Amino acid sequence: HALNFSASGDVGRFNENDSEDYDDYNFGTSGRVDVSERTRLGGGIRFAKTHTARSSPDDSGLGVPLTDSFETSYNLNGAFKGERFSFRLAGKVKTLDFDDAGPINNDDQDRTKYEGRFRAGYEFVVGTTLFIEPRYNFIEYDDTFDDGGLQRSGSGYEVLAGFAWDISGVTFLELGAGFLQQKRDDTLLKTIEGVSFSGDFLWNATDLLTLSSHLSRSVEETTVLNATGILKTEWSLAADYDPLENLIFNLEGSFAS
Repeated sequence: HALNFSASGDVGRFNENDSEDYDDYNFGTSGRVDVSERTRLGGGIRFAKTHTARSSPDDSGLGVPLTDSFETSYNLNGAFKGERFSFRLAGKVKTLDFDDAGPINNDDQDRTKYEGRFRAGYEFVVGTTLFIEPRYNFIEYDDTFDDGGLQRSGSGYEVLAGFAWDISGVTFLELGAGFLQQKRDDTLLKTIEGVSFSGDFLWNATDLLTLSSHLSRSVEETTVLNATGILKTEWSLAADYDPLENLIFNLEGSFAS
């Protein structure tokens, strides 16, 4: 079994324009119960305060104070791994509450998102598992109509198929590809749909050096007028070097479009 607690903070201070200062934080707990050698159940809860970056399309650009938001999320998950077949089920509920920024009303961004995913895998040779993973989400905005008169609540799905490859216990590769779609209740907002993909790579190059990479495509929420959402593609690469038992150097970078 396992029980975890975590907390972190991100504090920004500006020499000039102190209205841009911010204090973000998050804390939470999660746990896992090993029902048997093959079955486990888990769950967690997390609270966070963050702010909308000036580079975000949802920032008004009017020079008003930063927009603070508060997030509460809950998740449950379960997994079973047999001789050949494996199954994973996960669900998450995330609630976001946005503060107003000066004269800017941000109530139309307040929302709750419900997500569920299921993965079925088959290990056709030792160390290599084929999988299919359907995902579904439902998003409910507190305001039926936003400030632009649009209904932004809606739902979407994604179906991925791919493989996970455990190469000799030191290198791990997972690749998936499929299709995604996101719809809004308002017929004036176009449906987002297209190819989706995901990838994870981990290489323990030496006992001291680990390289990892992540690739994903997702639909991000936005309240920009006439925009259904943001189709985001992101790739990251990281290196961890552990020369001493109590010292780790980390270098990482990412690209998003």
